[in-house]
Amino acid sequence: MRRHRLPSSRARVLAAMAAGAVTAVVAGAWFLRAAPSSAQVRPPFVAGSPIATGRADLASARAGLQVWLTSHPEDAAAAVRLAELSLREARVTGNVGLVVEASARLRELVDRGTRTYEIERMLAALLLSEHRFVEARQMATRLLAHEPNDTWLHGVLGDAAAAFAAFDRMATLRPDAAAYARVAYARELGGDVEGALRVMEMARTASSPHDIEAHAWHLTQLSALQLQLGRLAEARQAAERALHSFANYAPALAARAEVLAAGADLDGAVASMTAAVTQAPAPGWLARLGDFRAARGEGEEAERLYARADAGWRNEAPEPGAPALFLAMHGR
Repeated sequence: MRRHRLPSSRARVLAAMAAGAVTAVVAGAWFLRAAPSSAQVRPPFVAGSPIATGRADLASARAGLQVWLTSHPEDAAAAVRLAELSLREARVTGNVGLVVEASARLRELVDRGTRTYEIERMLAALLLSEHRFVEARQMATRLLAHEPNDTWLHGVLGDAAAAFAAFDRMATLRPDAAAYARVAYARELGGDVEGALRVMEMARTASSPHDIEAHAWHLTQLSALQLQLGRLAEARQAAERALHSFANYAPALAARAEVLAAGADLDGAVASMTAAVTQAPAPGWLARLGDFRAARGEGEEAERLYARADAGWRNEAPEPGAPALFLAMHGR
């Protein structure tokens, strides 16, 4: 049975960036460096203590920032933090509109003449999430000329150009969860799944114990890697651990569905993937649910799900390669 790890590999490496970023809000005060320096390794973002990353916590923090920005529209640091929160919440909910809105707000600031290093480095990541890879690579390259030790931008550059040397540089400068996750991805693409598994476990242990969403995300990746190695029991365990950490976490529900399908439990796979798309109707997961339905002989329902997936790929989260791959894999 055909399977996919996540809605897209590009989305997966961008998600690694969100997992490693320090997301923090201190009421009315955000830290913004005015004069970047290449003398030190630059962390993803620097602010107060990290916020909670539960679904309700993320929504509440984002709503608070939106209220603040209504009365303080020129607060560039707040707009950057809102974009960071939006990236993380979009991973939880599948609502890519959050990222689009955050990107538009930052572009409005630039259009009004507010151009800071923090705005541009976040815009580079948002360009990546919008699959504008050439622009993301160009912006990251330009900013790295100004501050070559910016680990966030090395991640963007590596994601946009599949430049694994940038991932190595990122891990050398700052060996954190985001860097390890990217190195694991590179090893996976190189065929070293066992090596990817080891490094992804390093990413999980390097993430903050208070960041339940990042913990669940890394466990979901471990589940997918174990499944590639044919270890169904270990893959199922990792997915269940993710769901224990973060209840109804859509990526983990989808990962569990893949494990169940690999074990010939189509009913369980349908139930788990249905729960995933209820939380986050990502096109890739809708298509996989269609596959499970088709395997149960429910052709009409499968076609309905395929149509929803196609609409999402083309409209909500434009990703030209995904529908082409879907058509090829399904003989269409």
